[in-house]
Amino acid sequence: MRFSIIIPASDAEKTIRRAVGSVFDGNKASIEVIVVVNNSTDRTYEVAQEIASECSNVRVIDSEANGVSAARNLGLSLASGDVIGFCDADDSYVSGAIDKIEKEVKSYRDRVVLDPHVMGLVTNKFYSRRIVEGVSFQEDYYLCEDMLFNMMLLKDMNLKICMSNVISYNYYENSNGSTHSRDYMGYFDSMAAIEEIYVGNNRVRNIIGFKKLVLASDIYKESLADREKNHLRDIVRDNVKYARYVFPLFIRREYFDSLVKAIKILRSK
Repeated sequence: MRFSIIIPASDAEKTIRRAVGSVFDGNKASIEVIVVVNNSTDRTYEVAQEIASECSNVRVIDSEANGVSAARNLGLSLASGDVIGFCDADDSYVSGAIDKIEKEVKSYRDRVVLDPHVMGLVTNKFYSRRIVEGVSFQEDYYLCEDMLFNMMLLKDMNLKICMSNVISYNYYENSNGSTHSRDYMGYFDSMAAIEEIYVGNNRVRNIIGFKKLVLASDIYKESLADREKNHLRDIVRDNVKYARYVFPLFIRREYFDSLVKAIKILRSK
C-alpha cells in the first residue's frame, strides 16, 4: 500500500520543510509527497527543491495553477498512491500517524478515514484512491472548496467513513490564511453550490443551514460596517432553526461557542 500526500504551497518558504518532513517522521509506510508550488512570490519552490534533492520520494511541481483547488487537482492527477492525503504547507502531520492510519485503511478499504480530533475538511482525512477517481476540486470556488469536494463524494450513498482514533494532524493558526478572509461571501457562494447539488435533500439542507449559522457567527464582529453586520445577522436569523437538527455536533466546543455567539448576535441591535 502506498500513500500519496499532496501539499499545495504558496509563499510557504518558512513552513514547507516542516510540512514535508512531518509526512515521513516516524513512518515506515510507502509514501510519495507531491508539492505543488502555485504562484509563490517567495523561495518556496527553491526550498522545496532542496528537500526533493534530499529525498527521492518528494516530487516538486512549479505550477501557474490559480488557487489551492487547481493545485490539489494537479496533485491528484499525478498521484500514484492507493491512499490520498492532503496537507497544507503551513501545517504538519503528527509523528508516526501515517503508519497508524495505514493499519486502519487496510481494515477499511474503499473508505474515507477521518480524524475527528482536529478541524478540517480534507486535511483531516485519507481517501481511498478509488473513491476520488473522477472527482475534482471546483476551481471556481476559492473558499470552502474542500467542503464542496467532500459533498460531491457524499453523493455516492454507498460511501463509508471510518472514524479514526488516531490523532494525525497538527493545524497551525495562520492569520493570513483563506479561513480568515474578509471576503466572506465566498463561503456562502460555496454553500449555495452544495445546496444545488443536493436540492431536495433535507439532511444536507439542515447541515448546510447549520454551517451557514456557524460561519456567519464566527465572521461577525462589531468592527464590521453596519451593512456587513446586518447581512450576517440576517444569515444567522434565517439559519438558526437548523441547529436543532444537528444538535449532536455541539459536543464539539467550537460549535457550542458558535451557537452562543449566534444567540448574542440575534439579541444585539
